[in-house]
Amino acid sequence: MTLEIRLMTVDDYEDVYALWSTSDGMNLGEEDSRAGIALYLERNPGCCFVGTEGGRLVGTALCGHDGRRGILRHLAVHQDARGRGLGKQLVRACLEALAAAGISKCNVSVMDSNAAGLCFWQHLGARVLEYDWRTLQLATGGRAGSTTGSQFTEKPMSNLMATLRAALHQLEQERATIDRQIATLRSVLGHTKAAPAAQPARTTMVRRRKMSAAARKLISQRMKALWAKRKAAAQTKGKH
Repeated sequence: MTLEIRLMTVDDYEDVYALWSTSDGMNLGEEDSRAGIALYLERNPGCCFVGTEGGRLVGTALCGHDGRRGILRHLAVHQDARGRGLGKQLVRACLEALAAAGISKCNVSVMDSNAAGLCFWQHLGARVLEYDWRTLQLATGGRAGSTTGSQFTEKPMSNLMATLRAALHQLEQERATIDRQIATLRSVLGHTKAAPAAQPARTTMVRRRKMSAAARKLISQRMKALWAKRKAAAQTKGKH
């Protein structure tokens, strides 16, 4: 039978949710209720798709945008329909819909534990973005599909300052730890500016030769990561 791609409607919800519930790496929440999906489809017309085969729903892709960036989530293909390019077709349909809306880039969120999902997206040409910030989230006080007012509660400024001081203290401790680790790694790799007088140059060379190539590579990578973390800590301290 032929695989077909069409727009998702709220009438597909039961079959869509059943597929999501049996798909590995799928993180479902209250926004994935029928009311939540109905609201999402209304907000993003022409961007969400399903794949069918002989009238049976075998694939989904939930897609939308905020006017600046697109986001594609809940891409799922039934096990019986995998290996036939359906996932790629659903992604292509979503990207074409975003392009038609004037959106040039689309983000995809993949859980670290979803190794198969990461491989799939990277195979399609997606690149992993290395962020230097954290994503925070506020509750509006309402549920998906409801009109309940916000229950936003502002914490006292004193609490915020205490939190910032605690964060700064933690960064300073981490920086001190990083400094010690970098010094140790430099010593192991022979990158210190001047070797101790009690350690002849010949002894240093022997130790370096005994170190395996794999171990040296691992330590070098660790040094780079520590330097990056130290730099981020210094920048954060400078902001406060």
